[in-house]
Amino acid sequence: MLEPGELWGYPFIEAPMKNNQSIVLLLVAVSLAARASAEETLAELVKKTMPSVVSVVAYSPDRAMPSIGTGFFTAPDMVATARHVIAGADRAEVRTKGGQTVRVAGIAAEDPTRDLVLIQLASAVGGVQPLKMSTVLPDPGERIFTISSPFGLEWCVSEGIVSGIQDVPSAGAAIQHTAAVSPGSSGCPLVNREGLVVAVQTATITTGDGMVTAGQSLNFASPAKVIPTLKPDKVRTLAECSKEIPLGWVPPITREIDGVGLRPFTREDFQRALPYFEECVRREPSEPDAWLRLGLCRDRMGNLDGALEAYKKAVEIKPDFPVAQNNLGVAYLRKGNHAEAAEALRLAVKARPEYVEALSSLAGALIELQRYGEAMDAAGKSVKINPGYAEAHLHLGVASYHSGDKEKAQAEYQSLLRLQPGLAEKLKILLDTRWSLGPLHGPLHSGKAEWACSPPGGGSGTI
Repeated sequence: MLEPGELWGYPFIEAPMKNNQSIVLLLVAVSLAARASAEETLAELVKKTMPSVVSVVAYSPDRAMPSIGTGFFTAPDMVATARHVIAGADRAEVRTKGGQTVRVAGIAAEDPTRDLVLIQLASAVGGVQPLKMSTVLPDPGERIFTISSPFGLEWCVSEGIVSGIQDVPSAGAAIQHTAAVSPGSSGCPLVNREGLVVAVQTATITTGDGMVTAGQSLNFASPAKVIPTLKPDKVRTLAECSKEIPLGWVPPITREIDGVGLRPFTREDFQRALPYFEECVRREPSEPDAWLRLGLCRDRMGNLDGALEAYKKAVEIKPDFPVAQNNLGVAYLRKGNHAEAAEALRLAVKARPEYVEALSSLAGALIELQRYGEAMDAAGKSVKINPGYAEAHLHLGVASYHSGDKEKAQAEYQSLLRLQPGLAEKLKILLDTRWSLGPLHGPLHSGKAEWACSPPGGGSGTI
């Protein structure tokens, strides 16, 4: 039994309630004071930085309305921004927090690879304090803030952290961060808690419709330490430079972000994924799935012989591998090796009896071999499993015609009119003229069910 002053065998010390309240209140006060101090520090930094930030308004002869970006003073008559902000522009101006609008005289220096530019102003702006650049890359987890003109809403502040440093092929480091940015933020400074610019905003990951993906905060910026290396030379007017970098240009540091890390998998970017699977088969030569993926990449890039080699290796290691057998069969079909195609596709169906694509492709191979009865059987099974699979209806119609069942062929034509009129026209040519359709086989199975993940359909875009 517990004795007074104990709690399940552990000493329990009672303190007067009044003292406890004092300790709690003291802790709360300290916490609030620390928070207020941090907020004041950020507010003071923003207050000092904001007059050095400008909106950039760029006019292109190919666009009715000007485009909007952000920049910041590196000298009273010099502004740094993202190069794509003035791409295709023949004139531009900057708007200062103090209410001045100053014409851009031209480009003083640039680094298109990293999407950076120094623009010369037609006149110096008095009373501004140029921002200082950090000479080193920020650390992941470091807090930063931005001031920019998202969607033209000028001098908006957002805060975040550096979430990573990505090594972009041919362009160097890209600073990934979580501060909120939108179209119009391009060229804005990312400022650390020491008031130094650590990077310049250049890009973000977007969805298929080009809009920023809410909540993801996949934003990228070029290191600010590059800016002091841009040595101003003879100023060239925007009109002179407008044809060199046209409207809609995507800089290398943005374009190459799609090849960083494992991102190619999320976009089914077979070209960029190829080196990964080449390394996979070198590392694990007995892994059939790696050979399948290598074959897919080669196939999608037009290297049919290389794809055949990889598919054959996959089924050599694992004969009952339906996707690899299917892809091998279709690759043989495209090479005109119909007997080999039929055998591979037969094995795909044996391993997976309800494999719609393989059944349809098998029917195509059997048609090429003039084995029309077997082709009708394979295509009929494919249609039964998936009545909406148009290629199987085409193969069933062709095989039926050649087997003498014109009524069945006509019925398949009617089905194709509903499903895919283009394929219906192919069958109609045969029905009307008795011409051979030539090679007929199903499409390459995409392997999406076995691929790393479904693609979101987005890309990296400048904002």
